[in-house]
Amino acid sequence: MRNYNTHHAPNSHLTLDHRRIIEQTYNANLRRPKKDRLSMTALARELGLPRSTLSREVKLGLVSRPNTWKDRDIWDYSARKAQDEHDRRQAQKGCPMRMNPLIAQFLRPFILSLGLSPYDALCTSGTMGRVLSVTTDNGSEFLDAAAIETVFRAVQPASRLFFTHAYVFWEKGSVENCNRLVRRWYPKGTDFSRVSVQAIAALEDRINAIHRHSLDGSTALQCFLQESA
Repeated sequence: MRNYNTHHAPNSHLTLDHRRIIEQTYNANLRRPKKDRLSMTALARELGLPRSTLSREVKLGLVSRPNTWKDRDIWDYSARKAQDEHDRRQAQKGCPMRMNPLIAQFLRPFILSLGLSPYDALCTSGTMGRVLSVTTDNGSEFLDAAAIETVFRAVQPASRLFFTHAYVFWEKGSVENCNRLVRRWYPKGTDFSRVSVQAIAALEDRINAIHRHSLDGSTALQCFLQESA
C-alpha cells in the first residue's frame, strides 16, 4: 500500500499544504550530489504521489529564473506559484462567455459578488417547466425502481425513471452539473462530516435558487412549488 506522505487522497486536488511538502522535498533533492539525487519516479514514490501528478505539478510551479547552488543553476519549485497558477486555471474553466461586452460588464457584479453563473445572473438582474424524467445512478437506494417510478407518476403521469450505465457520467449531465455547483463552495475531497447541517441546508437553498436554462429561466424551487401546488 502506498504511503501518502503528503496526505493526498487520489482523485482530489492538491492543496497549498501538499505543495509546500513537494517544494521542500523537491528542492532539497535538487541540492543533493548527482549520485544521490532521486529520479522523478523515486521522488514521486517518496511523496506518495503518482509520477504523472508530480511531473505536472513541477511544471506548474517552476520558477522563471534559476538559483545558483554551488556554481550550478537550478530551477526550484515554488508552492505559491503552483497554487496561484492552479487557482487561475480553475477560474478559467468552462466555455468562454459569448455575449455582448456591454451586457457582460453589466452582469459582472452579479457573477463576482453573488457567485452566479452568467445565465443565472442574466435572470436575476432582470435582463432577460416541466420535469419529464428522473435520472439516477446505480446506488442501492434506487433498487426498487417500480416503487420510485410510481411515486413520480402520481405527481406527473408522463414522468419516467432512467438508470445510467456504470461509469458513464455523461448520461446524467444535470447531476454532474449539480455536483459542479457544490464544488464552487466545497472543493473535491471535502470531509462533509465536518460541515454543519445548517451550512449544507444553506447551500441547498442557494443551488435551488439558481435560474436554469433547462427550466426556461425558472429556479428548481419555483418549479417544485409550481408542480406541487
